[in-house]
Amino acid sequence: MNCLPHTLFWIVLLASGNLILPPAVAQPVAGGPAQVGLVVLENGNVVRGNIRLLDDHYRVEFPGGELRVKVKHVEMFCKDLDQAYQQRRENRTATSADAHLELARWCMRYDLHDQAARELEDARSIDSEHRKLPQLDRQLKQLVKLAARTRLTNTVVPPSPEEVAQQQQLDEKILKKAPQWARVLFVRQVQPMLVHSCATAGCHQPGSSQENFQLDRLAIDAAGHPHVTQHNLAATLSQIDWDAPEQSQLLQQAHAAHGKAEKTSPGPLPPHKMKLLKMWVEQLATVHRAQTEIDLLASKRDKILPDKTATPPLEKMPEKVQLTGYTQQDPFDAAFFNSRYGQKPATEAPTDEQKK
Repeated sequence: MNCLPHTLFWIVLLASGNLILPPAVAQPVAGGPAQVGLVVLENGNVVRGNIRLLDDHYRVEFPGGELRVKVKHVEMFCKDLDQAYQQRRENRTATSADAHLELARWCMRYDLHDQAARELEDARSIDSEHRKLPQLDRQLKQLVKLAARTRLTNTVVPPSPEEVAQQQQLDEKILKKAPQWARVLFVRQVQPMLVHSCATAGCHQPGSSQENFQLDRLAIDAAGHPHVTQHNLAATLSQIDWDAPEQSQLLQQAHAAHGKAEKTSPGPLPPHKMKLLKMWVEQLATVHRAQTEIDLLASKRDKILPDKTATPPLEKMPEKVQLTGYTQQDPFDAAFFNSRYGQKPATEAPTDEQKK
């Protein structure tokens, strides 16, 4: 089968013969080779890559890293988003308007605009007066409009190779300020939080008027876009005031609603998310200040130390030094030893004639 959610429900249906199976596709086998596809987590998140099933967890490999997910936290394995949508539709919608609206939100999250429109229509046919329908209708229209504008922008005005190279150099320079722990936390928590609140609303989407701070939603689908994630990280780091982190533009914008009037302006981040973002910024700034002081001390030390070039390196020394006018002595010269350390001969006894 295409998708295998880890629930007893599927086992019962299969055993009863009431399940109509779509065309078969190979599923990951414990210890078997990796397969290209995606896993849908129980919270709705999607992770794509080369997927292997290892005992009690999936290992998802993608350019730039890998992710390990417990089997109990995986809802299903599928080959693409369309199959995941079809399976979620069969499992979750039934005859509930709320279920269709929830699936519509999930579709909009992953740019499945046609499928989202279908779910909204199904919800409308069940309850045309549902209070959340107008809001989701507006959100879908804005996303469709934004997607069309982004495609047009990317098609009409592609960046030149020189601009791309220049941006990459700038990103690499900024990225040096982020240690490994900060990058991991950015990918797992900070980036999804910023993308869902800002890029989804369009105020910081590529092609928007916010040229100094643009985030690309492609980074959060785990489909293998490490360069997009790096650009998002560099853009975020550029909004940090390293000397006064609490005054960073990143935190200032997160505190207040912003965006154009014709778009859904993202409001302030919830307190728990704001706390996480503030902690990330302050710890980064602390590490940056410490590294700056270390570099300064190292620079002063290099100026104080004597010139190390006075003594030639060992590898440049001659293998053998030839000295003239010198003959090496025998390491043991008996005559020299006896004359210096030996006992003096005893005085000869006087003869009889001398005694007389």
